[in-house]
Amino acid sequence: MSEENNVNQAPPGDFPQMPPLTKVPKPVLVNGQLISHRKDMSDVDKIQEIIDQETKPEEPVRKSSTKRSAPKREDVDVQDIPPLTTEAPEAPTLRVTKNKLGGKDAFAAFKQAMSSATIPVKLYSEDREITLRELTVTDQKSLSKTAMLNNSRRDIVFNSQCAMINSCVKTKGFNIQEYTEFDRIVLLLRLYEQNYFKNDVKYICPKCQKENVYAIDFSRILTKIRSAWRPDKQVLVAHGDKQFKFTLGWPKVSTISEFYKNYYRQYQNANENTQNTIDQLSNVEYLVMFIKGIELILKDNEISLDLNDCSYAERSDIIDSLPQGVIFDDEDGIIAKVVSEFTDPLNKSFQYEKCQFCGAETEEGIGSIADFI
Repeated sequence: MSEENNVNQAPPGDFPQMPPLTKVPKPVLVNGQLISHRKDMSDVDKIQEIIDQETKPEEPVRKSSTKRSAPKREDVDVQDIPPLTTEAPEAPTLRVTKNKLGGKDAFAAFKQAMSSATIPVKLYSEDREITLRELTVTDQKSLSKTAMLNNSRRDIVFNSQCAMINSCVKTKGFNIQEYTEFDRIVLLLRLYEQNYFKNDVKYICPKCQKENVYAIDFSRILTKIRSAWRPDKQVLVAHGDKQFKFTLGWPKVSTISEFYKNYYRQYQNANENTQNTIDQLSNVEYLVMFIKGIELILKDNEISLDLNDCSYAERSDIIDSLPQGVIFDDEDGIIAKVVSEFTDPLNKSFQYEKCQFCGAETEEGIGSIADFI
């Protein structure tokens, strides 16, 4: 057999091999669509067409063909639009006090901070305002202890009050001794009012003889006390062939301080009964301190004395040489003039109350100048 006849003859046991089909494309399905038999498009284009149909977005429905103009630039307030930010809000931080003090420095700074609060108060003798610091617990304890242990020694209580005032006034170089007794009383009232200094006064009702206890209302007293201030006043007293022109006015604190110092020194060893009599006499002597000047008018000449700069001994010597009636007469005496013009208006600034048992009104104010001596 020739070789040509053996060309297409398969070897024993094998199937004849078919040539590969290159002209007919293999069937391809994309999303269930047969794309192999479209001869006008390549396979790639056919696949892309189907993908485009599947993923094509729907056209929005137009509600109106009316065109809206964009807002004008001036209609938009840029400040009202909050800026876009992705930053997280800042977490709160603890503020640490700088220069933290400790030990002795802390104690000193603490006390200085406590003394920084001030209280305004008017000095009537100079018509100006000064400032006081608040009373501390130590101030109150010290003054209360002094008053309890030395109730019969007005000189000691008086000087203790003056020292406390000087320590409270914030004005540099201030010395209450150089101001009037009226100023001293007002300063004490102001301190007591601001610092809850509670004073209870016991009062025996003259009608039913029962004891009442009242708390002094310092705010009410301070409101009324404004009208009690008096400038110096001249009073003419005739006695026989002589005439006396007295200058009366609120004495300086230094004058009252020296008076108490000398007066109580003479009776420091007196018993209780005698001491009560001394207190009554000292009230009269206290009023005499309101005599600031005396002018003796005679037929031939005039003699003028300024008692402001006199010592207590010199004042006592001058006053003791005057006729008794000029000083102690119930109507025209100098003591009566001092009471009506100076101390009585001040004492009337204190509150008047009704008896809690019978309703009778107090004959005198609850409290007086004596409570602040």
